[in-house]
Amino acid sequence: MVPDDPLAIVTHKCYVPVFEGKPCHCWYIIPGLIFAIMLLIIFIWIPGVWCLIKKLVFRINHCSSGNDYPNIPL
Repeated sequence: MVPDDPLAIVTHKCYVPVFEGKPCHCWYIIPGLIFAIMLLIIFIWIPGVWCLIKKLVFRINHCSSGNDYPNIPL
């Protein structure tokens, strides 16, 4: 379904991911996430990619603590 308002794609809400924190796994998860962000920057013009990048950055920042709350907007 295509929205009537062309700005609806830009103004959609982006919420944080819910994941379990694992401090011992951060040392090998973070380099992979950084690599994924670098690849996604190429496709930043595609709607939804900026939200995905923000979710990956959130995951890097909260790798060891995790997140249980799905309704926090980014």
